[in-house]
Amino acid sequence: MDCHLGKGAKYKLRQGQDLAWGAAEDQTRDWRAIDPRRSEGPIPVECRSASCGTCWVGVLGGAEKLADVGAREGKKIKEFGYIDTAEPKPLIRLACQAQAQGAVSVVIPPWNGQFGKYLKSLKSEEAAAAEVSPDQKGQSAEQNHAVN
Repeated sequence: MDCHLGKGAKYKLRQGQDLAWGAAEDQTRDWRAIDPRRSEGPIPVECRSASCGTCWVGVLGGAEKLADVGAREGKKIKEFGYIDTAEPKPLIRLACQAQAQGAVSVVIPPWNGQFGKYLKSLKSEEAAAAEVSPDQKGQSAEQNHAVN
């Protein structure tokens, strides 16, 4: 079965293989030279566990030939803000999770691969802001209020 990408590119997939692993096996071009986000193949990937959001793709055709969204993928797609739906086969998928059962056609947005890095930076900033400064530890709420 084939996975078709925009601009006429396509690669082969094995039955039940997720889109990202199939893409990683495509060595027909120097994908990194074409686009530095594509370290393994035509689809940018970082984690392969649905935790970064880097590999999201838009499904142009064959959505019915992809396995239903699993619990983790569904949760993460909503968390990343890509799509908020209960549809079992939505038009936005994480390539590392979407398993193909036939030919599909996907598009890789030009900003794909950047969102995961952005989310990671936000989490780092939130963690840093959540830390209590050493001079405020042990102070009462009234003392903290007086300082602020």
